Amino acid sequence: MIFLGFKDLYDFWKLLYPLTFVTDAYETEIKTLKKIFFEANYILCIFYINNDILVKLKSKIKAEYNRENDLNNDNEENST
Repeated sequence: MIFLGFKDLYDFWKLLYPLTFVTDAYETEIKTLKKIFFEANYILCIFYINNDILVKLKSKIKAEYNRENDLNNDNEENST
């Protein structure tokens, strides 16, 4: 496991463990880090937060825009 090897390097060189990890939202990655570096802080990368918001809201924003502008999928398909 990569994080265990990472910890081994810190131990070998007698370095202080990281105080904070910036990660994406992979639950297994966060759980693994918490087991190995249990005293560290864990925060999510803003890139991944923004990306998740855009992915989840894109269709809702488009539907709302189309509704407010009296557009529907049939009109869009005919105009292309």
